[in-house]
Amino acid sequence: MPSVSSLDFSVVRAKVLSTRDRRGENLTNPILGQSKLWPLLFRLDVVLRDELQAKGCMHCGSRLDRADYERKPRGGPDLRGDVFQLRLSLCCSSPSCRRRATPPSTRFLGRRVYLGAAVVLVSAFHQGPSPKHTKALAAALGVGIRTIDRWSKWWREDFQQSRLWRRLRGLVLHADEPVPRRFVLAFDAEFDVRKQSLMMSFLCGASP
Repeated sequence: MPSVSSLDFSVVRAKVLSTRDRRGENLTNPILGQSKLWPLLFRLDVVLRDELQAKGCMHCGSRLDRADYERKPRGGPDLRGDVFQLRLSLCCSSPSCRRRATPPSTRFLGRRVYLGAAVVLVSAFHQGPSPKHTKALAAALGVGIRTIDRWSKWWREDFQQSRLWRRLRGLVLHADEPVPRRFVLAFDAEFDVRKQSLMMSFLCGASP
């Protein structure tokens, strides 16, 4: 998988900031499962895929063709359709190569079953001062306490040993806060869909 640093984050950020709800509504919604976050993240994944596709195969230089595949995630409202189930991917067009090239995703954290934003936000609220909000959000997304505990352990141990964290930790404020709450506070992303999108773009290289 290409690293986040090999892609142009500024393109993704510009896409987020230029996105507006068609009816001019406020995109802020405290209930993740009822927000407009998911379609926005899908559009950002398309940006990441198109940018990678334009580079061609990193092994032989040939054209990259679409080679999407289906995921069956948890952690959202009605998880049907491409927005939730389609993992955007590419494959080299050369018969002698045929290597897969899968871009980073703002919707998925590696192979985790739950959608990435659910993992980040539920974990962050779990670390915060409002357990009632954690319970409400976890219930809305169908996340059990044992699952949250596993996520917390991953953020505390495995993630902080990753190359991505070594690149990012000097860029994120609130050093006295645990991860991922540190990211949510840095982006002010508790309830704002557009800021949540920026945060997930920032974290899209995380692969548990």
